Amino acid sequence: MEREMGLANLLKHLRTGMLVPVALALISAPGEAQTVGRAAALRYDSASVEREPPAFAFATDPVATLMSLPPLYLVELPDSVEEIRIWVTFGIVIPDVLLRITKTEEGVAGDFVYWWDTEEYPAQDSFFAAFRSDMQQLSGRNGCKEAQIGMEFTEYRDGMEIKHREWVFACKVDFGSHEPDWSALRERLMELRVFDLPDPRTLEPEGFVVLDGISIEVEVLRGAHYRSYTYSSPDLQPWPEAKFADSIIDLVQGLDREVHRP
Repeated sequence: MEREMGLANLLKHLRTGMLVPVALALISAPGEAQTVGRAAALRYDSASVEREPPAFAFATDPVATLMSLPPLYLVELPDSVEEIRIWVTFGIVIPDVLLRITKTEEGVAGDFVYWWDTEEYPAQDSFFAAFRSDMQQLSGRNGCKEAQIGMEFTEYRDGMEIKHREWVFACKVDFGSHEPDWSALRERLMELRVFDLPDPRTLEPEGFVVLDGISIEVEVLRGAHYRSYTYSSPDLQPWPEAKFADSIIDLVQGLDREVHRP
């Protein structure tokens, strides 16, 4: 399926879960889960050095806060612990997605989160209200969180300047008996160089940004070592490294398809 499509068709496909598949070998069959399951609470310490925030921190920091997680660039972990956060998409796709994977001595665990923001709380008869209801069903026992802690915007009304904050919604998926094999997913991400893909700003020739295209922002933290990078529409970029970023998007979207499997 092409990723660039009209908004109406995009929303229709989203509601029916028709997104790019991932190899079913990465999904545990009922009763065969091989990994820890839900990402456990980690022991975070304040970072000993100041780091550059990722490109979309203005959008992702409120989501992390809503989920009771610190922004990853502000913290450190014990030497043997790692965390991966993959944020998709920042275009016209609704919802955005967070794939979070942690690795500790106990094993590999993960979370798959749908999140989005709106300027106004959804009215009862609005599309967003129905969409929010769908997301709540997918979250099952995990539930959804919401708070008016998003990006600040300014409204001009009757000659007055009024500042607001967007509403942020986050719903952690309940996979039930189809819990992903988080360890296999992590191994696949390692094959795709998730920890060491270069920052596109260092690559030649200069890339380009596609308006309303799909972007991926990756944050990785292992002990005290943190880095982040962002690829805009990697399927259209000129660098060989962009193919790895595009494959990571395919993996994340494959999990989305698994969520919507009957």
